[in-house]
Amino acid sequence: MPEADTLESLFIASLRKTLYADVDLALKARMLALPSEKYISEQMEVVDVDAIHEAREALRTRIGEVLQADLLKVYQDNHSTKYNIDPASMGQRYLKNVCLSYLVNLNTDGLRQLATDQFQQAGNMTDQLAAFRSLANTECEERESVVQAFYDQWQQDNLVIDKWFSVQAMVNLPSALQQIQALKQHPDFNIRVPNRVRSLLGAFSQNQAVFHHASGQGYAFLTNTVMELNSLNPQIAARLVLPLIQWRRYDADRQALMKQQLHRLLNMNDLARDIYEVVNRSLAETP
Repeated sequence: MPEADTLESLFIASLRKTLYADVDLALKARMLALPSEKYISEQMEVVDVDAIHEAREALRTRIGEVLQADLLKVYQDNHSTKYNIDPASMGQRYLKNVCLSYLVNLNTDGLRQLATDQFQQAGNMTDQLAAFRSLANTECEERESVVQAFYDQWQQDNLVIDKWFSVQAMVNLPSALQQIQALKQHPDFNIRVPNRVRSLLGAFSQNQAVFHHASGQGYAFLTNTVMELNSLNPQIAARLVLPLIQWRRYDADRQALMKQQLHRLLNMNDLARDIYEVVNRSLAETP
């Protein structure tokens, strides 16, 4: 069996060939994109949160380093500020934005500027959102200005501001949980609005590395919100708690932390029936 470094080299070499392959551009983009941490976790009997995150991030960085010149060329070849909705144009946008995500991850001045320029000059939401997502997930001085600029531009459009919340809820930076907690206090977050709750808390619960942080703080944060929603919207609360009832799929330490939060819910006074049924059924099946 080939060594790990050989497998990595073969994989990256195949990505380079894919960049120049004569295939549908949207298909090419899909071939170049790495599977999400959530998808990878779904393939494991016991989810190793930390190993998945570290391996995927290391590979993403390595791809960017080795293929930087190729990614930049394909990005430039497919970049246009004109907006068309034909399949070829949509494929170009998809492909160049996959390239951009690898490039911005390298966190150099020039590549961050590439994303900043795209953000500022974008004539469509696809390109602006892709640049915003890349910079929002990068520890850099441009991050805060882009986050604020996107909000200032779209604050009157509820659907776009939902995306603004969701993008930040999926960030994997060291301060991600604190930033997500701060967003819950943002003037435009309203716990009584289901779409806003889903855009922030629903997205956060799918952020594998942050939600499943070994400290258990992510579980507690979600549970606190479920408790707030208990009397306001028990149906949404019951949906939010679903990631916690998957506790059997994780390591023993995380299982204990997740069950601790489920017991917090069961011990609530006047727990809504929708939540009680989901949580009780999960814990009742404990071996």
